[in-house]
Amino acid sequence: MIEKLTAERLKQYGFDKVQRDRLLTWQGHKASFTDGRNHVFASADEKKIYTGQDALRKLYFNENHISFPIEDLGLIPEYYQLKLSAFIAEQKPLAGSIFNEKASIERFRRNEADLAKNVIESLKITPQRFPVIAERISKWTHYLDWLDSGNAAAKPAVRNKLVAAKDLTFAKIFSGKGWKKYIDALQKTDPPLLNEQWEFIGRPKKDKGVICSWIKDLQFKGIIKKTYSRAQLAQVLNKELKNFNLGSDGKTLDNVSSLYTSGFKMQLHSLVK
Repeated sequence: MIEKLTAERLKQYGFDKVQRDRLLTWQGHKASFTDGRNHVFASADEKKIYTGQDALRKLYFNENHISFPIEDLGLIPEYYQLKLSAFIAEQKPLAGSIFNEKASIERFRRNEADLAKNVIESLKITPQRFPVIAERISKWTHYLDWLDSGNAAAKPAVRNKLVAAKDLTFAKIFSGKGWKKYIDALQKTDPPLLNEQWEFIGRPKKDKGVICSWIKDLQFKGIIKKTYSRAQLAQVLNKELKNFNLGSDGKTLDNVSSLYTSGFKMQLHSLVK
């Protein structure tokens, strides 16, 4: 969300008095913070406050650097396209008349895949095996899978307006007619995550993330149509799965579950073969 910068809104969002005064009076001043869940970015020059995904865009994609959006994997297509555009702009004048755009795009994709592999390997040899390390490995692995699945070749989808919840169903978001096996597979895992009535029976704090990662995995493979946003996918999950109760913004869908990667991914892919 993007709002007008005012003293009242800055205070409501939690900026301290020093930061509020600077944002209201200092030219060029910027400030940001996160409470672990919500991200906020404010710009004195723009006189705007950014929250959520819009704040992360300002933090990860700026005029000085394009950073991997580790906190919101839904921004990967934008991250990739911004870096690709910068790469093409740099390579084209160097190559001159022999510039081959198609070959350059493929070279860039391979470069990004090598980057992801190197980051993953570096994280794997980190002496301190904190949970955050495993989470970062999962997220970079997610990016590597995204690069290898052909998504990099597709143009990023235009952000679409939310379809009314009553109009969204599993049948609509899946690409083919045999979609039920992908949901029924969640009944057959060890432990099962759904019962036969498609009621969520897993652990709320852990297993919801497994189902979300499965759904995103299917979307990245094209089994679920790529035109649907995370909020729309959340609408479908909440409608079709009893007692699932996912947040309406669908943020959980962008947080790759390490439990999915280590304990459920192979099970589910075997079940739907």
